Amino acid sequence: MLLSMGLGALNAQLLSASYTETKKRQILIKDALTAYLGANKRLPCPAAANPAATPPITGLESRVGTGLPTEACTLTIGVLPYATLGLGRELALDGWGNFMSYSLPTGGTPCPGTGVDWSLTACFGAGKTSPYVINEGFATATPAQVASEVISAVVSHGPNGFGAWGQQGSQLVAPTACEEAHNTHPAGSPASCTAFNANAFYKGERQENDDVVAYLTRNEAINALAKQGTIKTSDGQVAEELAQLRLTLIGSWLAGCADPSSFSAMPTDPWGNAYSFPTTGNSWPKTITSTRGGSGNVSTTLEKTTMDALRANSGQTACP
Repeated sequence: MLLSMGLGALNAQLLSASYTETKKRQILIKDALTAYLGANKRLPCPAAANPAATPPITGLESRVGTGLPTEACTLTIGVLPYATLGLGRELALDGWGNFMSYSLPTGGTPCPGTGVDWSLTACFGAGKTSPYVINEGFATATPAQVASEVISAVVSHGPNGFGAWGQQGSQLVAPTACEEAHNTHPAGSPASCTAFNANAFYKGERQENDDVVAYLTRNEAINALAKQGTIKTSDGQVAEELAQLRLTLIGSWLAGCADPSSFSAMPTDPWGNAYSFPTTGNSWPKTITSTRGGSGNVSTTLEKTTMDALRANSGQTACP
């Protein structure tokens, strides 16, 4: 009995150590993903596994065609692209020796525009959304949503390893529990799930679901990069761009009493929508607007009296 108790304690200690090591590696992976997003204005695609190749897993992101960064991802979920992220192979393994899975929302159109695809620079916008969510609890009941606007998920498939890619490149047996099935994002709804959500992942670390799920939200990544000065927040970018557009408008009316020709195709804001500038000709005031993705307009306005004063200061008469 004492021996049995000792083995039980040892197993519990080893299990705890494996969880701890997994979480430590996931923290480093999240930092690497954030840095990659800041440098490239996109996230890497999942890496592919090929048991017949040598090595079976390279850790390089997998894209269609020639594999250029402008190409689409070949996978919705796959192996963590550790080599593309500049990480060592060991960091891509969880505490049980299996590769961690990685997924991000892709396939949105149009880009540039309002499409959501965090793997493409053309789709990047600090205000862009994401359909991915993290839930807790049971899928067959009413799960609690832990996080939304998730732009990447990193999944350790836990002690049982169901759905993980092994070091030889083969994917292990598929999970039967609905929550663990969500964390493998199968092509179809598994038989165990009556309410399968292809955009949901489930936190685990419990008996029914032993997966360890780390995730990166849009706000978490953008705020960290803005704090570093790498990029601007969506509101900061809008303020800067509205100020620049206003200067362009003033310059055009100073030079020729007309709207800028470039305003016929307005640039897009961080949510992927074009700034609004009604074609008003000689009508005043002139307003440039961002809808902020539907969360409330922000505008800059140029009054005729202001424009007349600026022309007078430069020795010119008022425009008609």
